[in-house]
Amino acid sequence: MDIKISNNQGKTAVEIAGKIDTLLSEEMKKTFDAQIADGSQVEIDAENLEYITSAALRVFLALYKRMNASGGSLTFHKVQPTVMQVFSLTGFDTFVKFE
Repeated sequence: MDIKISNNQGKTAVEIAGKIDTLLSEEMKKTFDAQIADGSQVEIDAENLEYITSAALRVFLALYKRMNASGGSLTFHKVQPTVMQVFSLTGFDTFVKFE
């Protein structure tokens, strides 16, 4: 897993690459908590994200709830079909924005 985060005037760009398993999910959560401010417009580029587990889904759900509660937003871009299938099967596509 590789995560790159950049913040610019209330917008946060996140690039995620590789596979996010249960162990790496905790690392991702710590990175998000440390580098993403409440109320941000978070744009996640998932073009190179290959695989996620339910633990990763919990981290994304927590980020969504945090952004939503603080007036921010969460949008995923360029999600691979296999990863999108996981988001769809779990209902994420009904409340999180995908482009």
